[in-house]
Amino acid sequence: MFPSELSPPARNRPELLDEFPMLIGAGNPQPRVLGECLDVLSTLHRFGTEVAPFVEPLDTTSAKSWDEALEKVLELACRHRVFSLAIPKSLGGSGCSILALSIGLEHLSRLCAGIANLIAAHGLALAVVGATGQLRVLRTLAQLIVEGERTGKAFLLATAATEPSAGSDLENFEALGRGQLQSHADRIDGDFALFGRKIYVSNGHIASAFIVLMPTSRTHARETLSAFLVYAGARGLSVTRVEEKLGQRACPAAELEFDNCRVSEQCRLNDTSVAGRTLDLVLGASRATVGAFGAGIARGVFETSRQLAGQMRSADGLTLAEHPRGQVILARMWNHATLARHAYVGAVQVQRRLGLVSLMESEPLRALDRLVPSRVTQGVLADKLLSWSGLDRGARRNLAHLNGKGVALASAYGSAAKICTSEFALENCELATELLGIEATLESTGLPKYWRDARLLKIYEGTNEICSLDVAQKLQDLLA
Repeated sequence: MFPSELSPPARNRPELLDEFPMLIGAGNPQPRVLGECLDVLSTLHRFGTEVAPFVEPLDTTSAKSWDEALEKVLELACRHRVFSLAIPKSLGGSGCSILALSIGLEHLSRLCAGIANLIAAHGLALAVVGATGQLRVLRTLAQLIVEGERTGKAFLLATAATEPSAGSDLENFEALGRGQLQSHADRIDGDFALFGRKIYVSNGHIASAFIVLMPTSRTHARETLSAFLVYAGARGLSVTRVEEKLGQRACPAAELEFDNCRVSEQCRLNDTSVAGRTLDLVLGASRATVGAFGAGIARGVFETSRQLAGQMRSADGLTLAEHPRGQVILARMWNHATLARHAYVGAVQVQRRLGLVSLMESEPLRALDRLVPSRVTQGVLADKLLSWSGLDRGARRNLAHLNGKGVALASAYGSAAKICTSEFALENCELATELLGIEATLESTGLPKYWRDARLLKIYEGTNEICSLDVAQKLQDLLA
């Protein structure tokens, strides 16, 4: 028996501030910010409650048997509009902030980090589009996502980066220069032909479109790394394998093969290489969000262990929760869960001031979302405005004007949050075993699932070692 329900989320502002006192910061947070967090928490709690029956089938059956359960999860995700949560209202989405989304994903991760990652991996692809300044492409994808939710047929996105001979190398500028990329995109007759294999693509076999990272020159990968938009079903693109993952199986990973897969010039999203600054912008934001998964697992392990410790007795007749040694272990677990929450919320707040999110959530855009009816922003005039090429040029100009040290700081915070939250999640799993003994190995407790899911956190979005290199390199930039 897996976790069958989520503990109730905060229902009002005082409850939310009790759970997240770090939101108070140097002053009182805006009521609008707290209200938005509560709305997203409520949405993802209802979604989590409805998908809970599908967690065990996704986690325990073969990949060949997933499809029915996955289809139901995707159907419910559409019903609750979770794939468009962070899309601006002017583009048809809910317009929630990355802070509200991250807090909601922490809550959902207490049930299943894989389902939370299903949503976040979709958002990663959108972040790449935003970081390249392709607002017209973003508008097109937003329309497809919103329409998919309306019809109940999810339009899901995925990012294809990792290769058999190059994993986290792509996510670090220095390592990319030493990496062994085999994929490449050749220019042919004004278009591009994509060749190579991409592995461990989250959402790979259920995605409707992919953001594919490939160099146009394998010998100059750093200088030519490009992002291509490729739709599922494109000639020359095939799904060759669905992985039997150990954890987070609700977010399936697949292998893709590109064999002379033709895409037009317009499907190349970047003018200059996305290696370095562009990926720093994307990964700084995405790693901060991954930190919410680690915090959710750490919190879930603590809550489960505390409940079980209150039911189990030691040799002297005390419950494990009453025994001094048990109390010390539970206190350490609470510390880890709380520090993990501080880490990712802090990283998200830095993103909102200095990183990619600072442009996506600028006050003028937020005001537009609040004040202008969606029927206006999605009308004919908006279509003409958002098809204007000058809009993309303006977006790229704003991206270029982001302060370099600010981008480096935001990237470092995101990497640091991903490192420490993943480690805190695993440490809590180890402490649960120390406290509960063999009871912690029983699937009926849900603790083994937490352990399996937590182990993957140290690997994706760049391994913790790559993230540590990122922090070290950014510190050199900041202290120069």
